[in-house]
Amino acid sequence: MIENLFISIIVPVFGIEEKDLRRCLHSLCKQTYENYEILLVDDNNYGDYCGTICDEFAETEDKIKVIHQENSGVSAARNRGMEESKGNYICFVDPDDWVEEDMIEQMTKAVYQRNADLYIFSSFVNYKNKEVINDFWNSTEKQFVGKEKEKLQIQLMSKKMSEFFPAEIGIGVPWAKLYKKNTIEENNLLFDVKLTRMQDNIFNMYLFEYAESVSYSDSKFYHYNKNVNSATNKVNKNVIDYFERVNKEVEIFIEKFKKDDYFNQALTVKKLVGINSYCNLYFLNVQTKAEFKTKATEYRNLLNKNDYHQCLKKIKYTNLTLKEKVFVSVLKTKSLKMMKLLQQMEKALKKLNKKEIE
Repeated sequence: MIENLFISIIVPVFGIEEKDLRRCLHSLCKQTYENYEILLVDDNNYGDYCGTICDEFAETEDKIKVIHQENSGVSAARNRGMEESKGNYICFVDPDDWVEEDMIEQMTKAVYQRNADLYIFSSFVNYKNKEVINDFWNSTEKQFVGKEKEKLQIQLMSKKMSEFFPAEIGIGVPWAKLYKKNTIEENNLLFDVKLTRMQDNIFNMYLFEYAESVSYSDSKFYHYNKNVNSATNKVNKNVIDYFERVNKEVEIFIEKFKKDDYFNQALTVKKLVGINSYCNLYFLNVQTKAEFKTKATEYRNLLNKNDYHQCLKKIKYTNLTLKEKVFVSVLKTKSLKMMKLLQQMEKALKKLNKKEIE
């Protein structure tokens, strides 16, 4: 019976504003479905007020279990939550997001209706002054089996080469999903603690591979809090290393499962498009202290590295969106001045479009 399904909700907690954390926890405690647990992993061991707030909720909510650990990163926190979980199924919630009160009820209904190892649901993306719908696929319902699952994996690497790409957030996120715990355990799947970014993409890439079936529904109950001032938008001198580690993991995946050349082409796109983040977070970030001439030399040296040099040589423009085509064309000049000019033009166009809308 569906009532016998036990769901574990895992929430990694670290450095979250009090109002956001309280909103998240209140939404989880008000669920219409009864058979679930909430695992709050305080990944700072009382290093801030978050651990105390978690304990406060646990005092009045018997469904909550709090785990305090020294700061080890979001991957370690999620892994710890999975290790301690008792559910048949697992879902992840980020501590600055919130959910509708029927989230678990809708998830369990999906399990009752369709047998799958992973269930993916649509979501809301909430900005400061607006809410938009983010459909992870272009249908009301969809079942992915066999080679069909590769459509999900390609979406993790390329917008143009995937059959569908969401308007806001790609399919690699861990939230708005329900995972069968047995599938995770039988395949020894964990979030890679060595990765600082996109750990969830790699986790889901393997999950898509091992799952016998992946189910999608456009049911919406998850609110993703889009914070444009988040740490992912701030200067980061290590961003190149972070991305290159992820790219290496994708290479390992492609080789392990003998994927065809379409995957390698998608990875080529991913590597080149990722350089946009290098520019935003380092080379052209106003907070970067190095002189422009120094950054320009470093930028050119990066693009002369064999990996990026080969990607620029073999990239197929048919695999790129129009915006990506322009970006890659500028990349081929290996001029940071040209890239800065492109960014300035893009910002000017955005302002112009905003004024036309107003």
